Amino acid sequence: MPEPVDDQRARRGSGPRWSWRRLSIVLHRDIGYLAVALTIAYGISGIAVNHIADWNPNYKISKRFTTIAPIALDSAPAMVDLAVARLALTEPPRSSYQPDPHSSPPTRALSCRRSPTA
Repeated sequence: MPEPVDDQRARRGSGPRWSWRRLSIVLHRDIGYLAVALTIAYGISGIAVNHIADWNPNYKISKRFTTIAPIALDSAPAMVDLAVARLALTEPPRSSYQPDPHSSPPTRALSCRRSPTA
């Protein structure tokens, strides 16, 4: 005569392996892990982009302030040439700007192209 089998054990073996409840729990856990991983990745990449000047040695900004004697108000190209000579620039400026002649004080700004350091 066969031994009596527990009804609950018999039902467990013959039923579906995954119930909807178990599937919901597993999906919720895995989607939560994915959301946390993406949040951490976006946070680290945001910090990296924000602090690129601190971490990238090729990204360097250098400023040099120089005072020169006043330049006579002649033609614009002559003023630029004289300013380049007094500042001892190695390359010509990209552009120059002179505000309205009636503004005070009459100044001229030079913009020089600088290549990143290697």
